[in-house]
Amino acid sequence: MAASIGAGLNRLQDDNPQVQGVLRALQDAREGGAKFVLLSDNLPVDAARFTEADAIVCAYLSAGFGVDPAEGSENAGAYNANVPAALCAIFGDGDMPGRLPINIPALEQDANSAWAYGSRILYERGCSALDGAN
Repeated sequence: MAASIGAGLNRLQDDNPQVQGVLRALQDAREGGAKFVLLSDNLPVDAARFTEADAIVCAYLSAGFGVDPAEGSENAGAYNANVPAALCAIFGDGDMPGRLPINIPALEQDANSAWAYGSRILYERGCSALDGAN
């Protein structure tokens, strides 16, 4: 499942249709006995909202720049090369040598069930695909 939720706590709340879609896909995968891999294809902070995923891969800034490595392709600007590279690595064709450039704080729900960043660091800057959550 690819998530391009974006930055801002308002986009990570339960009433966001994108969040609802990802959570439903995760639930469907669980009910079907499948693994759920989340590809966070925009900003890595949205990974904190979906910690139930079996794996989380962060690929930054997926929106294309109007350049496609395959000349003449009508898909220019659809995605940057990082998204196809991440998909290849998820399916075992390639490595994931990248490391997080920032800390990702854990999310906590307040008394009104709104999500907010807490003080605990969920994923530390510099962790790689081989590292787990704290």
